[in-house]
Amino acid sequence: APMQESALCSLIKFASTEGKFPLHDLDWIEHYSFPRKLIQAVVEWLLSQEDDMALLVSRFQDYLDMEDVRHYVLSSVRENAVMPIYQNNVFTLLSNVNSLLSITRNCIFVSGDKYLYRCKCECNDHLSFPSGRHTAFERSWLGFLKYKLPNSMYKKVLVILCDSILPHISTTPFVHCVSSFSQSHLPVYLVAAFAKGLSHLALKALPAALLMVLPFIYNLIRLHPACRVLTHRPNGNELDTDYNVVEEDPTQCHTLLKHCQPDVAKAAMAINKPLSQQEDDISEVLDLSTYEQMEQDLKQSKTVPLEFDPAIKLLEEWGYWACTSL
Repeated sequence: APMQESALCSLIKFASTEGKFPLHDLDWIEHYSFPRKLIQAVVEWLLSQEDDMALLVSRFQDYLDMEDVRHYVLSSVRENAVMPIYQNNVFTLLSNVNSLLSITRNCIFVSGDKYLYRCKCECNDHLSFPSGRHTAFERSWLGFLKYKLPNSMYKKVLVILCDSILPHISTTPFVHCVSSFSQSHLPVYLVAAFAKGLSHLALKALPAALLMVLPFIYNLIRLHPACRVLTHRPNGNELDTDYNVVEEDPTQCHTLLKHCQPDVAKAAMAINKPLSQQEDDISEVLDLSTYEQMEQDLKQSKTVPLEFDPAIKLLEEWGYWACTSL
């Protein structure tokens, strides 16, 4: 392993030198000097079909912070092998790729031991626009997810399902797209896995998001009736609400029955009742914010019946305390 790590670092140094001093004369206004073939050979070596390269991929992660390296690595991921070891190496590599949403106007080339030197870009290249980076990122993941992955791989996907999904799931276009895709032919273990992941994230979500997330989970179960058995655990402990990645039952929905917000607790009650065939309409709560929810709660307050007349004001017109009885 140390020898392989040294070889990897040496190849990156060669790529850095080739990027800084290209082997062929190029017009720098129209072209970038990037050692794409060398990086592609490194990626193909990391995505071995026989050896687990997780340690070397972790070492290679230091170079994935660079815009151009990240782009060409994603472009070099191949889709012609479905071996479990290959899938594990691809997942390890893709999961280490950071967000591609940053916008830069500089062409970044590897240089020196680890970091970069920059040269100004005067042309419109795919690295200068987020759409080009997003396309490479999406194609890599879609090419990886189109194969039937082992169950252990989906558990790893659930682990990296971070809490940042809930702020985005409350947006109308996102929910409509997910709802449309969920009506297609999907494996039951995939639907159940994401229903479980959402139910776990719901424990830390805002009340406004819960009013949308809970019906969304129930609609997933309605669209895929084979998931119904995963919601029934007659021998389970009601007080045991710890999240277990290998547990199939979304018991977190049952925990929300004791939520402090009445509307959330009412929405969670559906977990104890037989689900109807008709899907819940969540269009009314898609754009509901926390402020709007608080305003609705204030308007729903009713007058409590009392045995006495409540005081309207503290002092009467004459400026002294009003005593109506002794």
